[in-house]
Amino acid sequence: KASGGPYGAVGVDLAFEKLLCHIFGEDFIATFKAKRPAAWVDLTIAFEARKRAAAPSRASPLNISLPFSFIDFYRKHRGQNVETALKKSNVNFVKWSSQGMLRMSSEAMSELFQPTISHIIKHIDDLLKKPEVQGIKFLFLVGGFAESAMLQHAVQAAFGLTCRVIIPQDVGLTILKGAVLFGLDPTIVRVRRSPLTYGVGVLNKFVEGKHPREKLLVKEGKNWCTDIFEKFVSVYQSVA
Repeated sequence: KASGGPYGAVGVDLAFEKLLCHIFGEDFIATFKAKRPAAWVDLTIAFEARKRAAAPSRASPLNISLPFSFIDFYRKHRGQNVETALKKSNVNFVKWSSQGMLRMSSEAMSELFQPTISHIIKHIDDLLKKPEVQGIKFLFLVGGFAESAMLQHAVQAAFGLTCRVIIPQDVGLTILKGAVLFGLDPTIVRVRRSPLTYGVGVLNKFVEGKHPREKLLVKEGKNWCTDIFEKFVSVYQSVA
């Protein structure tokens, strides 16, 4: 059964946007996104390229190009330049480069990844504690975010002693390939688990002290309890 939450690479993007809001002001970032959407996309693309280059072993800073329209729009909107904003923000791990770039230290990039990765590690840990998955020996990392060296390192460090962490070739395309294979042959999925509990409402004999009085229905001299849930399939139960 699929589980989890919003723990993908988008979480890192949102952390970067939050950092920009801290430096330049939340109102400015909102205005810039609304007034200069193409430039905002350029900025997110520039960050995406740097995000993919982030690695735990990397010591050198990562440079993120700011579009000229961002620099110009900020100067007109705030009456000061980007470098001044950085100095006033007291964010020591992000510097301004004379080439028109934000220079982020490796520690700063790690901070952007940390919340999302922590959620992933905790969720995997919670899953592995469940009785039905005891004895798991292999853990596959798949999907676009699985390409990240930051995530790979964190998962290996957290679970490498108890599971063999496997990262397939073309890991970013694994989900797509799986969908194609499933479309060609649905029998490749051996077991499916119900995402919810399913059942119907029925009438049962009313039991005093067990059923609430507001559910009592008297019909033809007999006491019945309404809205009894008769379960067909339980959540997580194997259905195929």
